[in-house]
Amino acid sequence: MEQEYNTSIFSKILYGLAAIVVVGFTIFITLSNKNGFTHNHGIIVLPILGMIGSIITIVNLYKRKVIISDYSIKYRSVWGSKEIINKDVKGYRVLDKRIVIYSIDEINKISIRDYSSINDLNGLQKNLNERYTNLDSVNYQNNLNTIAGDTNLGKTEEERMSTFKKTKRVALVYNSGGIAIFILCLIFSEFILENGVIKIFIILYTACGVILLAFSKGLIKLVSGRNSAYGSLIAGMYASTIVGMIAMITHYDFVAYNKLCLPILILGLIVTAILWRYGYDKSENAVKGQIIMLVLVAFLYSISLVMVVNCELDISPPKIYISKILNRYIYHNNGRAYFHVVIETSEYTSAPSKDLHINNNFYDKIQSLQSVHVAVKSGLLNVPWIYIKE
Repeated sequence: MEQEYNTSIFSKILYGLAAIVVVGFTIFITLSNKNGFTHNHGIIVLPILGMIGSIITIVNLYKRKVIISDYSIKYRSVWGSKEIINKDVKGYRVLDKRIVIYSIDEINKISIRDYSSINDLNGLQKNLNERYTNLDSVNYQNNLNTIAGDTNLGKTEEERMSTFKKTKRVALVYNSGGIAIFILCLIFSEFILENGVIKIFIILYTACGVILLAFSKGLIKLVSGRNSAYGSLIAGMYASTIVGMIAMITHYDFVAYNKLCLPILILGLIVTAILWRYGYDKSENAVKGQIIMLVLVAFLYSISLVMVVNCELDISPPKIYISKILNRYIYHNNGRAYFHVVIETSEYTSAPSKDLHINNNFYDKIQSLQSVHVAVKSGLLNVPWIYIKE
């Protein structure tokens, strides 16, 4: 028996309209060019490429099909045809953008891209499940078997699974907290990003995520796939890291930002090593590219942590200067207003001027001022920082 699965009618209409829009847009861009074809003949390439791409898309809408029979599974598209005999199929995975069927030799594979546009998708997935092994389910069960057999989690299997469930709940609570912090900062950004206690709390919140990874006994990863049994902290840690970095960047100003590079690099490598040691998922169904998120979180967190440590723990006496105000302005971004003042800085740096962040209340106060008192401190990590004394 042979079953075919084609592109759905809705997807054909949707992609067909998109192809028409692309062609129309490229033609419009070409015709609206001020120089026309007289001085720029190469611009004709734009609508040609648009038409070629649209034609390929439309042809593929009708040519693409998945064919499953008692003998093999075959995938046809405008780019060609691939087939794997049923007895040579190892199994399949449902990924974010495609369904992949793997052969036993792991060399040949069929990638069904944009599978959500296939007609009778439920029927296709049911057919695949009945004929082939769902590798995601197998790997999920392998994760559970590994957890159930880990004597570090408890004396009995029941205790181990109980520990596993509790740890996953902790991860869920942590992620919810991180997302809540992010949302609250969007709503009450003016208050939160100017409150020193809250900024320290945000820094410590991300640190708590690192501690959870270290003490989870491998039950929590920084990033885990939707088909993984392990918990994940990426949502909470990434959200709190982003908020922390924004808060520190808009709060602290430095005489020379390039001096931050070395401590950030050193701390970033240390945090990366810790996250790699305790948060990297090495199981079969691990997320591809998780190292990118791991390094990103490590270095974004390092930026905010270096700024806090350098400035908040700095006990050096400030040097006070009187600086002339050169300019005041308000910068708007993502619905938030950032207040700035540009001052003369020739006394303590080679740069003729310096742009400093200030709060909105102080911005109103300096409207009538011609100069301000500026404090310069050496910084705990030898990164001099600067602020205006109100």
